[in-house]
Amino acid sequence: MTSTNANPAAVIYCPAMNESDASQAIDGVAQRLARTLDHHSEPIGTAYRVRAAAPEDYGAQGRTEVREILRVDPGKNPETEGVVTHRVYFLDYLPLLDDDAPASNLLLRTANLLWQCVKLTVRFTAACAVAESFSKRQKLSVFVGGLALAGVLLYTGLAVGTVARLVYDAWSQPATPAAVVATAPAPASPAHAVAAAPAGAIAGAPAASVPAAPAKTSAAAQPGQPLGDRILSWISRAPGRLGHWLAELPGRVWRWLGSAKAKTIAVLGALGLSVSGLRAMLDRSVTMTLRFCRYLDAGAARASCTGKFNALLEHVLESTPSRVDVVAYSLGSLVALDSLYPPEGCPNTRVGHVRTLTTIGCPFDFVRTFWEQYFDGRSATATGLRWLNVYSPVDVLGSNFANDDGLKARATRGINGSSRTARDQDAAAGDAAPGENLFYDPMGRRELTLWHAIVFEGFVAHERYWVAGQPDAESCYECFVPKLYPGTPAPQS
Repeated sequence: MTSTNANPAAVIYCPAMNESDASQAIDGVAQRLARTLDHHSEPIGTAYRVRAAAPEDYGAQGRTEVREILRVDPGKNPETEGVVTHRVYFLDYLPLLDDDAPASNLLLRTANLLWQCVKLTVRFTAACAVAESFSKRQKLSVFVGGLALAGVLLYTGLAVGTVARLVYDAWSQPATPAAVVATAPAPASPAHAVAAAPAGAIAGAPAASVPAAPAKTSAAAQPGQPLGDRILSWISRAPGRLGHWLAELPGRVWRWLGSAKAKTIAVLGALGLSVSGLRAMLDRSVTMTLRFCRYLDAGAARASCTGKFNALLEHVLESTPSRVDVVAYSLGSLVALDSLYPPEGCPNTRVGHVRTLTTIGCPFDFVRTFWEQYFDGRSATATGLRWLNVYSPVDVLGSNFANDDGLKARATRGINGSSRTARDQDAAAGDAAPGENLFYDPMGRRELTLWHAIVFEGFVAHERYWVAGQPDAESCYECFVPKLYPGTPAPQS
């Protein structure tokens, strides 16, 4: 029977914004952790395995997925003699950052994103003039990425606008069927109004002499008719009007598409709405950008996320683990920093029980470029915390906590100081800063070049701290796991 350590280590994982990526889910995290522990364990025959545990409820409405990591010593039965050494807890804060608009309402989401882009443009313009946290290459990467996102938005707007134009034109310009037009009687004089000519005579008669029955006056043409009667009259004729409009719709669309320009617009618009790859890319960009902006701009959303982190930490501590380690990636790093180092006046005594914090691709420089005073005035409640920061110099969102693109073993910027003041020395004693920067890039790239900015490598590199769908592949976990749980010396970088 599998046994459990009296006090296994607890790992709280704070994910990034893209919840659809399975490699960021708890299974991928636990498998990479187990693989790294397995590769650095002694003796060589020791194996680490992952098994699912029952989800656990915490706080008022919180629920966390849990995975256990088992150590199986040489010669032991993995099914019955494994020992639980770690429990991994998943912080699911992303639903707190989603707006009320349905995910399928592309028009509303696009309009919201356009508004966020306008605000970011204003921040970007101001940051380019005064900010020192981003280098010129990093600013260029953000600018190019912004242009690409604007292009996708314009393309989507074209698609939505094309469909709206088709519907509007077809509805607002009713036409008479061709058969009716050929036999339609011309206006008749009062003298001829009392007689009806045969169809053949009508077809060959001059326009002025074609007799016709008096047209039935519409409700709209009767100003003296009560409003209620006019409404009832319109409702009674609505089914016929709708059927007539539907019958004429194909012809009207074809006539509207008479020019090559209009046809091109319609084809591009239809592709923008139907091609799954473009739609998925847009939806992913919209979701992540809106979540990021809402977290930074909306105090209530940020407070909800940090409150959920603190509730999960309280729940984990109740199980009396041997230690608590926090691993956070991308936006999850901000959630962890805002929880462990809250704004001044909001201390949390529970964070003193956290032994280590590992941030991966932390957007510290990006945030303080556009939100100038975001990290100022923090309370250093987690004073005994060991902080490791994993980053790639090519990652435009990852930070080395310094005002440059290069490799920095130690941070020159901290949380408590003025965010846009550059320093050449290590972070001041009063600042909360990583104790160690860990460089990671599987391609060995150590500088953000102009080409990287043009081909969006600055953003693509943000997702290359591990290989999606391949938990056995090399990942950034090789950088920090041996430092957190030393069994053998950490590999040399």
